[in-house]
Amino acid sequence: MQHLLNYLKSSTRATTLAIVLTLAGLSIAMTSAISVKLQSFKTIPGKEHIQITWMTLWEKDNDSFDIERSINEKDFTKIGEVKGEGTSDIITSYHFNDKEVQVGKPYFYRLKYKNEIDEMVYSDVLKATTTPKPTTTKKDKVGD
Repeated sequence: MQHLLNYLKSSTRATTLAIVLTLAGLSIAMTSAISVKLQSFKTIPGKEHIQITWMTLWEKDNDSFDIERSINEKDFTKIGEVKGEGTSDIITSYHFNDKEVQVGKPYFYRLKYKNEIDEMVYSDVLKATTTPKPTTTKKDKVGD
C-alpha cells in the first residue's frame, strides 16, 4: 500500500487540496494535483520587452495562468493572467509580453496555474534579460 501512495504522490504535482482515500476502512490523507502538463516554458528577450511562452500537452479543469516576475528570484509579483483552456487533450500554446522591463536588467519569471476551485501549482523559475540590439555602422567603400 505504501508503494501505491508513493506512486500517486510522485506521478503528479501536489497542491493544497487534500483528498481522503479510504482503503480497507483506513483513511489516508494525501494531496491531489492540478492536471496541467507543461511541455515547454521559456522566455524570449526582445529589445524592449520579454516574451514568456509556454505549451501544455493537456489540461484538466485549468482556469488560468498567472505570470509572476521577480527581480531577486525570491519575491514574486503577478504581472498578468492568461485564461486556461479548462479541459483539453490537445497541445495548447500561450504567450505573454512583459513590456515593463528595463534594458540590461535581469528578471525572473514563473507561472502559477490554478484550477476552477483555486488549487495552484508553480512552474520552475526562468531568468531573462533584455538586450539592446547591437548597433552596426555601414562603411562606404571608396573605389580605386
